[in-house]
Amino acid sequence: MERTTTLKQHASSNPCLASPNSSRNVPLPGELVVCFLLVVLSSPNSAGSSAPVGPPREQSAPTSADAEVQSFLDKGRYADAEAAAKRHLEEIEARGVPEDLETAEALDVFADCLLRNNKELEAVPPAERAARIKERLLGPSDLDLATSLDNLGNALLAEDWEKAVQLLERALEIRRKALGPDHLLVAQSLHDLGRARVTGDWDESRRLHEEALRIREKALGRDHPLVAESLSFLSEMEVYDGDLESARRLLVRALEIRERALGE
Repeated sequence: MERTTTLKQHASSNPCLASPNSSRNVPLPGELVVCFLLVVLSSPNSAGSSAPVGPPREQSAPTSADAEVQSFLDKGRYADAEAAAKRHLEEIEARGVPEDLETAEALDVFADCLLRNNKELEAVPPAERAARIKERLLGPSDLDLATSLDNLGNALLAEDWEKAVQLLERALEIRRKALGPDHLLVAQSLHDLGRARVTGDWDESRRLHEEALRIREKALGRDHPLVAESLSFLSEMEVYDGDLESARRLLVRALEIRERALGE
């Protein structure tokens, strides 16, 4: 999953800042245009956008979540969504009832909002709690549990990479079995796991991102913002591999998609 990304977090994955295949940390002249486009595509004000850094995700918030939260998420107003999600959770907890599925769903929405605002460490407790409740009430293979596992995996990436990968793999397996191989939530899991695998398995990361792109193009068409998300990550991988022409082509296509989406 990529939600929002700070410059500090981006340093390990942006070729303008470092390269995993060499000791140099300064881009060659031919990479400067690509680096500029990477910054543009990551900018919180790119093409007039007022949303925080980071592409949109498939909306998987539970149906019982507060409508105000979902409205803010749809508009990219993640700070407002976080505040509304926190209020929604506090209202549920104020009832004093035992932890139930409604509580778990509110926790998931709150954790998702925190992740969109780059608050990974703060997202760990609500994501862990949601996963614990759902596994206890629904069992270890329920589709709703995958949302909690996905949130928790993304929250733990910087703190416990191995555990994060295990959680993301588990979420992907649940979604594939429940939804089939071509569902958009499967694509989201592939994307999130691909981001995690950049650190340990470059080729596998590329394969996961390419599969996510295939599913998104098939389900949404070639001009959807989630397609741009996949294109952006693949373009960065092309820079690392030294194919600057492919990187430019992918980045330009991603930028055109996002400009059209903002102009609608």
